[in-house]
Amino acid sequence: GNSCGYTPPPTPTSCTPAAIGTTGYSLVFKGCDANNVATYYDKTECVRDNSTGLIWQGQTAAGAGTLRDNDKRYTNYDSTTIPQKWDGTNLVIPNQSDIDAATNSIGFKNAINTSNLCGGNDWRVPALNELACLVVGDETPYIDLFWFPNTVVGKPPYWTSTTFDEFQPRTYSPLTTILGLRANYINFEAGYVDYAVRYSEMSVRLVRGNASKTCSLAGAT
Repeated sequence: GNSCGYTPPPTPTSCTPAAIGTTGYSLVFKGCDANNVATYYDKTECVRDNSTGLIWQGQTAAGAGTLRDNDKRYTNYDSTTIPQKWDGTNLVIPNQSDIDAATNSIGFKNAINTSNLCGGNDWRVPALNELACLVVGDETPYIDLFWFPNTVVGKPPYWTSTTFDEFQPRTYSPLTTILGLRANYINFEAGYVDYAVRYSEMSVRLVRGNASKTCSLAGAT
């Protein structure tokens, strides 16, 4: 019999991640803990945009000591054939070391992939029509800070991988004649898109997955 007061262990629950909706945001499923309970990554690690299916890299506070600290800034070189780097006097072509540097968007991407953030090694710099989907609301900041804590609101804005190549009539500047020199960025303080030369130092928020839809913003595209 059970005269010693022994209570059999409870039957383990089924570890089932929460259903993913089609709107808003959600935590990304991490796995099952020792009690077979579903666990999720922290919002400072990654967040899913349910409306697009994309998973976005989170950010930690300045000085937190992670790769994702929000006070880190990056250039956006992506070519070893186009003059994109400013050496203080002239535009020069970045070398592979410039592109792979920890202070460049692609080098940052490589470091995040090596760290296997949220179980993924396919993180990338987002295209403009992907990052634009994070712009929400009708007042500053134009991003949901509950789901995206530590976002840089204002300057510096966030780089995209999208090259801005529309010809500019400012012919007095030699910078306007080089295709591939500039890329689009998004400012979440005002919710707009603009462009800058790729040697500018800005914020980066990486993404992974395939978007089920894309978005557009008013501004320079």
